[in-house]
Amino acid sequence: MDEEIGKTVDPMIGFWLIDYSNDGTTDFLRIKFNADGNLIQRSYYERGVNRFDDTIESTWKNQGNDISSLNQTYIITEDDGSIQTFEFTYSEDFNNVSFFSDEAIICATRLSEDGSDCIEDMSLIGDNNQTCTSAQN
Repeated sequence: MDEEIGKTVDPMIGFWLIDYSNDGTTDFLRIKFNADGNLIQRSYYERGVNRFDDTIESTWKNQGNDISSLNQTYIITEDDGSIQTFEFTYSEDFNNVSFFSDEAIICATRLSEDGSDCIEDMSLIGDNNQTCTSAQN
């Protein structure tokens, strides 16, 4: 992320990819944080022979005042009203972030502005073991 943009726009805005192991399987999430405080999370995962491809909409808010800081606190409000607080730590270029969730450290990688470097049909991930190109770097 351009340093000048990091000082005027919240670094969380944009598309992010999270892939992590969960009970011996890999789950994939693609999240779009919009500037208006809405977020869209698309997830794909398998449990046995069952495949899940879900979309969840929530809201987010940065609790801090210094958006150029590598450490940010965000509040996510789910559509069911549940609220979670996350402490995010960004890489120096703001293209990677890590946070603690459900007793695990989760890492996310920034995608292109339109999310086009991630395959659109996330159902292909399980069949072909494909991931976004930026997550491999």
